Amino acid sequence: MKGEELKRKITALVNDEKLENAEALLIDYVQMNPDDLEGWNRLILLETLDPLEDYEQASEYTREALTYHNDQPIYFVLILLFARLHKGELDYVLVEQARSALNKANPKIASMISLLLAKYYESRDSIQYEAGPYFVGNYLELGQYVSG
Repeated sequence: MKGEELKRKITALVNDEKLENAEALLIDYVQMNPDDLEGWNRLILLETLDPLEDYEQASEYTREALTYHNDQPIYFVLILLFARLHKGELDYVLVEQARSALNKANPKIASMISLLLAKYYESRDSIQYEAGPYFVGNYLELGQYVSG
């Protein structure tokens, strides 16, 4: 963020649990400085704090931040995560966007997207298999098998 005074003020408001006031300051700040990555990050994080915990709003701010900072693929991962938290699941459009983003993302981001997609497919897996001792249904189970 550009102003140290503003950082201190927002930090003090958060410490005093005046999150709505801090949110209003951050919203004004990012509207005037949409190119400031740290401002967006602070706003998005603020929305996830207790007692706000507004993942739908955090998702909206992340989508808006992504329009200014499309070089930040972690924002797409956050959108996927927030969608699961506030809707309970991913929708088809997000899943398709995630699948197309896999090939474009660096390995770390691709692995996070893969994990979120694996959770999605695991919850959708309605076919019952007769699994042997080494059966792996999806990448999530494969990761658990390899690391376990």
